[in-house]
Amino acid sequence: MLIIARIAFVGLALIYRFILRDSFHRFGRDAVESDGLKYFVNRGKSKLNGAVVDSDVIFEVQELPVFRITQESCCTRLLKILRLTIELQTGNEELDKRFYIMSDHRGFLNYLKNHKVLQKKIFQTSKGVGWTQMTSDGAGHLIFHFTNEASPSHVEALKPIMNEMFQLKLVSEADPYFWRYILLEVVVFTIAAYAAGAYLSFIGDTGTSLLKPYSLVFSGFVCGLALFIAMIFLSALFLRGSSRLPLLFVDFGVVLIISFVIAGPQLILDMNRWLDKSPPQFTEAVIVDNYYRSSGGGTRRNNLYYVNVVYRENPFDLPETLTLSGWDYGKFKKGQGVRFTIHEGFFGAKYIADREIIKAPFEVPIIEGETPPGL
Repeated sequence: MLIIARIAFVGLALIYRFILRDSFHRFGRDAVESDGLKYFVNRGKSKLNGAVVDSDVIFEVQELPVFRITQESCCTRLLKILRLTIELQTGNEELDKRFYIMSDHRGFLNYLKNHKVLQKKIFQTSKGVGWTQMTSDGAGHLIFHFTNEASPSHVEALKPIMNEMFQLKLVSEADPYFWRYILLEVVVFTIAAYAAGAYLSFIGDTGTSLLKPYSLVFSGFVCGLALFIAMIFLSALFLRGSSRLPLLFVDFGVVLIISFVIAGPQLILDMNRWLDKSPPQFTEAVIVDNYYRSSGGGTRRNNLYYVNVVYRENPFDLPETLTLSGWDYGKFKKGQGVRFTIHEGFFGAKYIADREIIKAPFEVPIIEGETPPGL
């Protein structure tokens, strides 16, 4: 189950949420100071040719409330049509048509609605220099995102907005959805941790699992899809009225899809075990050979460990070659016996609950020497 790994993943995710994420934009040697404004440019480069594909101009500011002003999208328009989200309408027709304003901070929304000069500068600079998103991370950074490389002229064009933002001091006012988003993030991280643990279980599986590995795959994917739809629906109800609801899809949508693709099958597998009340069934075998195969080289060298067994009776059609982990390989020695504990499974998918080393239950010829490892 790898419970410890999953709990650790959630812990690391929460540390990122509350501590590390706010430090990602700390100003270093690349920071520039101009006209009393301190900023630096973070450039995103292509891994293929090193060309700049986008950039962020990050200003150091006083503690601003969390908000995001981004271009309208199909997602934001659909949520507004369904009346699942409520967005500020500034009264500036051009600005309202071009941008979606994500913030539940009433003080900031009132300031923006009544500050016509700021509205005008936001629209003009976006149209003039081409920034597509303005974000305050709540940690003293105001970030302008460009889909190209930001130049010094772009920074100069942003200074009028910064001068207006320095008049905004509203950090003491409450965000009515703050704890709801914290709770939602905890739930998302927990689901992601469960999926990560499931993936580690899959790549580390050494045979103590389903006898027919693909018997529950379809049911697992259906379960994952149902959970994804339920999560989105319940989250939309939980955050109904928040203008930041689209962030659920933008920030967590891909994570949830990937997680549920993995977590769905794992949940079915776990339920097949947790809810199973069937009595144990046993069968025994003798180890007649053990060996390993190697692949790769250097730091990428990987060893796969195997034992060959012979059954007196094999009513469950168990494999004659077992895959082992490196730490189990030394325990499974030639001439020893193995007792398999089998359960029917809640969904009728038989699984191996345990493989126990025992004294050989019957005699069989043992292969002398060890199978040479593969190159």
